[in-house]
Amino acid sequence: EGHSDTVNCVAISPDGQTLVSGSADKTIKIWNLHTGKQVRNLGGWFSVHLDSICSLAITPDGQTLVSGSRDHTIKLWNLVTGKQTGTLSQHSWGVYSLAITPDSQAIASDSLDHTIKLCLWDTEELLQSFLGHADWIWAIAVSPNGKILASGSQDCTVKLWNLKTGELLHTLTDHHSPVHSVIFSWDGQILASGSYDNTIKLWSGENWQLIHTLTGHTNGVNSIAFSPNSKIIASASDDKTIKIWQR
Repeated sequence: EGHSDTVNCVAISPDGQTLVSGSADKTIKIWNLHTGKQVRNLGGWFSVHLDSICSLAITPDGQTLVSGSRDHTIKLWNLVTGKQTGTLSQHSWGVYSLAITPDSQAIASDSLDHTIKLCLWDTEELLQSFLGHADWIWAIAVSPNGKILASGSQDCTVKLWNLKTGELLHTLTDHHSPVHSVIFSWDGQILASGSYDNTIKLWSGENWQLIHTLTGHTNGVNSIAFSPNSKIIASASDDKTIKIWQR
């Protein structure tokens, strides 16, 4: 059976065989991407989280699933067996976005507690706390080279951080409403941010200067994705449309 409440997040395994979905019904479901059949249900009578599941991520090796929830926790799962392997409890409020470093060693998480945490997923050691946003943080992304962390916030800014040291490098202030999505292109040359000012902004990955502002949505932008060649951008909005853009 499918979820019994809103589906908040999905993730696809690196081999393209498995789809994972997280829901407000407090369960995670694992599906065969090609047949559409459910392979495993994490939850059921015993909820995997105590509140809505807001974010999912899969390590590049396809072995570990990470889930973030409004119950303030991050849980780690063996994607093959479905067994829980760990719990991170670093935040004091709900966890809304996750990003795994390219080397699969650490997890970055953001929260409505205005902080971003970077933890080793195997030992649960806290490596860095990123402090600087003045309001809720909705989205984070790690650059392909693993050096930069980007964050988008209710405070209408995008911040760029040194992932290793936690130093704030830049604050981008061109949006006029909360920023709900940030993502790096696969080649690392572009950072894209989507906002409730109805725009998508493209920033240079070298000097963080604004390159383009994409307009066309009539309501807030919730999510952005790049094609593997970094030439195509897809955006999803509260205006009930998905738009495709050519760089």
